[in-house]
Amino acid sequence: MAESDGRGPDAKQFSGKLSLPGDKDTHRVSVAVDTEREEVSIHFDSPLGGSSDWKGLDVQMARRLKLHEVVFMTSGLPQAGLELTWKMNITLDDETLVGVVIARPGETGIKGENGYILEGPGRAGKGRDNYLTRLSSESYRP
Repeated sequence: MAESDGRGPDAKQFSGKLSLPGDKDTHRVSVAVDTEREEVSIHFDSPLGGSSDWKGLDVQMARRLKLHEVVFMTSGLPQAGLELTWKMNITLDDETLVGVVIARPGETGIKGENGYILEGPGRAGKGRDNYLTRLSSESYRP
């Protein structure tokens, strides 16, 4: 049986840009979260730390009243010897993923945390408008 890469049929894809502790650049990223299998995978548009694809380690998930909480780790991203802890909150409608990536103190001397927001499948085609921006002025004519 092949090992899952976190991009199974039930995985939700979230995409956007983020920066990591120890790396001054911003990267385009896609994060696949499968809450059924409790798996997370990360795909960067260009290789980072020797690979474009990373799998979350020690994944922990909890469903809350209005969101899913996800916590996992990566090792060697963006450089060897660096362990990152990822904490994410995903809205239950799969529109938004809000998270923070934290560098664990270690040999590298890198510390700090970076926040990010990624858009999910529930936001596809919606852009940044909302109900009020879609109303036409003719809706208010007597």
